Parts: sequence; C-alpha cells; structure tokens
Amino acid sequence: MQHPEYLYHYTTLDFVPKILEDGFLMLTPSNLVKPKRYWKERREDGNYDIVSDTDDIKPVVWLTQEELGASDDRDKIAIGMAAGGVRAVNKMTAKFVIPWNDKYQWWLDWQKKNRMKKSQYRIFTSHGEHYGSWYVCEEQIPMSDVEEIVNNLTGEVIWRREGGGE
Repeated sequence: MQHPEYLYHYTTLDFVPKILEDGFLMLTPSNLVKPKRYWKERREDGNYDIVSDTDDIKPVVWLTQEELGASDDRDKIAIGMAAGGVRAVNKMTAKFVIPWNDKYQWWLDWQKKNRMKKSQYRIFTSHGEHYGSWYVCEEQIPMSDVEEIVNNLTGEVIWRREGGGE
C-alpha cells in the first residue's frame, strides 16, 4: 500500500502551548479495550509513559490522512480537564502537519496485530468509510517530526519547524 505524503493530528488550540513546551505529541490509550486501570509513570528524562496492569491499552498517537476543517463534526468533541472540572473541547481547532515517517502504521493493519476485540472493531468501523484514513504511531512524535501547526479556524500557521515547509 502506498503511504500518504502527509498525515495530520488534530487537537484543541488550548493544548498547543503545552505540546510545544513538552516537545512532542503524547501517547493516548488506543481503543483496543477500555482498561480497568492505567496511569502515567515518569521517566528519568522527565517525560512519561502510559502504563497499565494489562497490555490492552496499547497507547498510540492518532493520525489521519484526511485534511479536515474545524467545523467538521466527525470525532471533534473530546472531554478535557479545565480548572474547576471537565469540559467539552473542539479537537479540530489545531492541525499538526506531519510528513510521512515509516514508524506510522495504517490503523487497519495495526489493529490486526494487536488483538482488537471484534465488538470494538465493529463499533469503530460502523461510522462510515473514514476509519480507513486512520494511522497510529506507537511512540511519542517529537516536534522535530512536525512540519507546522495550523490554526484550523483561521488557516494561520502558528508554528513552523525551522527549515520545514515553504
């Protein structure tokens, strides 16, 4: 299968300063199974890993080959922590533009190797044809692998890697 030239990671603009400070896109639990327990463990380098008492969560960075607008309703709402409680956030307001790297795996191949439950596969693939556009990375993606970050509301480039892009 031929890979795309670029992949995209979407999040809320609120998270961009922390991502730039940390220097990477962090891993989040995948959708293999919902673990009963998982937690963050700090590493010596100051970053952290998501771990569980089972291997079922397989943390990943989610990527897509589709360029989506901030008003695209599909998969855009996430629960985020805010001062004083939980709030819904639009995950489509910041777009990370990421050139292809061989460490990215097409989700359909990846899920076969990682024992995804059939019931969850049916749920994930029942939301239209877009599930075929997903890719995963099993390690944090450093900002040195990101070409630029775009404000997906205005189209403004808000960060560009030195020597990257135009």
